[in-house]
Amino acid sequence: MWPRRRKKGPTADHGGPRRRHEPRHPCQVSLRAKCSSWGTFRDLFSGNISNSGLFIPTDVASEAGEAITIQLTAPDGGDLELVGRVTHVIRDGVGVQKGLGIHLEGVTSEASQRYIALVKAAAAHCAIRPATDELIPIDVEEPAPARKGPPAPPPLPSNVRQVRSSSGPVVGIDFGTSRSSVAVVRKGEVIVLQHPNRSREIPSVVGVLPNGSVVIGADAQRLRTLEPDAVVASPKRLLGRHYTERELEPYLASLAVQSSPGAGGEVLVHIRGQTFSVGQLCAPLLFALRKRAEQELRQEVSRAVLTVPVSFDEPRAAALRQAAQMAGLRRIEIIDEPTAAAIAQNFNRTFRKLVAVYDFGGGTFDFSVVDSSTADLQVVATAGDTWLGGDDLDDAVAQAAANGFWREHNIELRHQVVQWQRLLIAAERAKRELSARDETAVELRQAALTAHGPLDLRHPLSRTELDTLVAPAIQRSLDTCNEALELSELTVDDLEAIYLSGGTSHVPAVREAVAAFFGKPPRVAVPPERAVVIGAAMHCARLHNERVHAT
Repeated sequence: MWPRRRKKGPTADHGGPRRRHEPRHPCQVSLRAKCSSWGTFRDLFSGNISNSGLFIPTDVASEAGEAITIQLTAPDGGDLELVGRVTHVIRDGVGVQKGLGIHLEGVTSEASQRYIALVKAAAAHCAIRPATDELIPIDVEEPAPARKGPPAPPPLPSNVRQVRSSSGPVVGIDFGTSRSSVAVVRKGEVIVLQHPNRSREIPSVVGVLPNGSVVIGADAQRLRTLEPDAVVASPKRLLGRHYTERELEPYLASLAVQSSPGAGGEVLVHIRGQTFSVGQLCAPLLFALRKRAEQELRQEVSRAVLTVPVSFDEPRAAALRQAAQMAGLRRIEIIDEPTAAAIAQNFNRTFRKLVAVYDFGGGTFDFSVVDSSTADLQVVATAGDTWLGGDDLDDAVAQAAANGFWREHNIELRHQVVQWQRLLIAAERAKRELSARDETAVELRQAALTAHGPLDLRHPLSRTELDTLVAPAIQRSLDTCNEALELSELTVDDLEAIYLSGGTSHVPAVREAVAAFFGKPPRVAVPPERAVVIGAAMHCARLHNERVHAT
């Protein structure tokens, strides 16, 4: 397959740094591997990859020269099986990660092409860089001193270096509570960028591997199912908040990671012996979005329009600016999410009344009424619920599945942190499936281990049952809408149209409830889950007096 490289230095137990003739790229993807001495496959993560091999951080014993089989997911979404040989085993050392160096050999031509595509995707998507032989730190930008806002975070870890800034295009970023995305303007079109896995969003999840490397998105989400105490989901919820805020107490108590107050009362998070400010956890996500925009535009990006929920006050907005500065964004404008969603709708200019935006995202809910009769949209009413989102629907489904499992087996899954995280992911998958189907099932393999073997969970779920489970959360969103209308002395009859925003708006029960509450069917001008980021990018174009339309 690939010519074997001439080895320089030890190939068995680590005896010093080895020179590389090919660049290695950080690529933390889940995989299954089996050495000839193991007998069974083991679930592991890759550390970094090159054209001819990869490094797998692990403590599992192996010997140089052993044959190894690796199964992982290729960029095209299909399974990819590779075969190779262990060329070196790192068992001990200071500042290096234990693990196995693998040289791939005897791989078919088709598998070789798909693996090279994975290497290219890792190189293109690389928001982290190798600083030592096997250690893979995150590369983000050191923050500029803040004049106002929350207290400065603790010093950045030693693996963070400053990045130079320059002028360039402005991009739109939706740094969401549950998912994040970036859009750019090219030749008058707004394009929501795809990532290497072909998704236009990345989960807003950040994790830390045993070697200190920071992983984000889907990789961090997978790590969460194995080591939830090494992962923070939705760090935006904690951004700019004080540790002692009463409404924050139950959320902090629910986290698997440890936390504590900082010197100024801010939230600090402790993972694998390291202490992070919330901004330091948000920065890698923003950095990845910025780098994706640079790859698309082929020039440096240091300016962005970022969106926030209507509940964000100035200290929280200042904290977001500081996190964006860590990620290399120097000139930042912030607009609220409903306003961005309103911009994306490109309202029919024959409207002469007020138009509402119902924004039900993964982690927050916002509702705004705007005057669409003029060129500049004017927000006349707004309200939001910081703790309401699609996550609440997932939780309701997971609770029902856990109840059924307890009744059948007398085993409580809610007390098992890892299994509960896995169940929440399975619940979200079932919820999404019911947007297009009438029946599905919440399925979780090996939900519990017993003396008689593993037990699988399978909870049948119909759309009718889902509607009942999520009804309380939907009603909370409608109560928020009613609050905004009453405070502004408006009624539903004053609204000419209702536009949907946010991924949770895909749930049929949500659309039906909105239609019933407002007395008119809701409208969708752009995909609801992309409305905010499209609006942010369109606002960027307005800053440059460009005419644009969304694609």
